[in-house]
Amino acid sequence: MLARELAAVFPSWNARGIVAARKFAISVPEDVMREVDQAAARRGMARSRFIASVLARVARARTDAEIARRVDALFSDPEVAREQAETARAFRRAAPRAGTEGHVAAPGPLLGEHTQEVLSKWLGLPAEEIARLHANGIVG
Repeated sequence: MLARELAAVFPSWNARGIVAARKFAISVPEDVMREVDQAAARRGMARSRFIASVLARVARARTDAEIARRVDALFSDPEVAREQAETARAFRRAAPRAGTEGHVAAPGPLLGEHTQEVLSKWLGLPAEEIARLHANGIVG
């Protein structure tokens, strides 16, 4: 599971866990390193693998935050707001009135039915990113 998460964020990491690794050195206070080692030990992980997983989560959170920002921007767009208002007015006009018989020409969309279209066409997300959002349960 960790390999798939890392592969989604870092293209050099593949789903089998093979990574084109690059070593680097950083200075970390001893008390912080003790906490890192303890956290890694609790999870049964090596220090470097634990640090890589934390970095992947941070990178993914930034990506998810960017997606949330784009969705918020989309729905705050005046043109989209106007279309939403028009749709709401159309639904109110179509609502059955007392003493009249109404019918539904077609069922409404299912939950998540248009997710793929919104993410790809409206937000411009690549297929790999959409697959990662589905795999992580962010969208359905």
